[in-house]
Amino acid sequence: MSGVADSGCTIKWHHGPRAELRDLFELAEDSREQLDGYIDLGQVIVALDATGEIVGHLQLIPTSRDDVTEIKSLAVREGFRRRGVGRQLVERAVAECRGNQVGEVTVATAAADIDNLRFYQRCGFRPESVVQDAFTPATGYPPHLSVDGIPVRDSIRFTIALEARSAHTSLGHNDTNETRSRHMVTKGLIVRLEAKAGREDDLAAFLHGALPLVQEEPQTVAWFAVRSAASSFAIVDVFPDDEGRQAHLDGAVAAALVERANELLAESPAIEHVDVLAAKLP
Repeated sequence: MSGVADSGCTIKWHHGPRAELRDLFELAEDSREQLDGYIDLGQVIVALDATGEIVGHLQLIPTSRDDVTEIKSLAVREGFRRRGVGRQLVERAVAECRGNQVGEVTVATAAADIDNLRFYQRCGFRPESVVQDAFTPATGYPPHLSVDGIPVRDSIRFTIALEARSAHTSLGHNDTNETRSRHMVTKGLIVRLEAKAGREDDLAAFLHGALPLVQEEPQTVAWFAVRSAASSFAIVDVFPDDEGRQAHLDGAVAAALVERANELLAESPAIEHVDVLAAKLP
């Protein structure tokens, strides 16, 4: 799903390498050490101008709580600021999280950055907590950082609570024959993944972050990412027919997994095509 923002920019998911966005990430992050640790996590939404150039980004990453997602990075190029691009990125991110039954979106920003404090509150976020000395050489930041003469030392965490909504309820659908027929499944995939030593948490974060991509696949009726051991994972998904299964194999999740396989996996994925004999679905 993509859309044209009020700013004239197109807002869409980014499926390419993160390295091509690094200069944008660096607009929002003063610590190279910190950035190296999270740039490849989660999923990224981008804003493109009329020429197709990426002029803004927002990174969503999972947290230790399944019902909370964090906006880890957000930046807009200078020539496109104060035109609504940042707000459109945040609104798209919140909408995607709400659609995925996320209960809360959180973001941390420097207490010294008054513009950011205003921005997130105008977007509906409320302050939750303060972390003192979050931006110091001990945490990877250069000394004497400041914004408009205010020393950058502490961070403020903002949150916005989302109302969990059933997709069927919000669309006014009942348990009709039409709904049940859409949920009939006959084909499936079981994909077994073994993480490289030391990359187990990175693979878990990748799978958690793949959910928004799957949400864009109408023929993927159910999708599960599971962990069976410290380094052993699997993806299990089901489809109405062979066409739906092939569409998933040709889709964004498979492409992203192939792109990062050498980095995250100890061996090639073991992919099984299966037939569904019986199923219980919502």
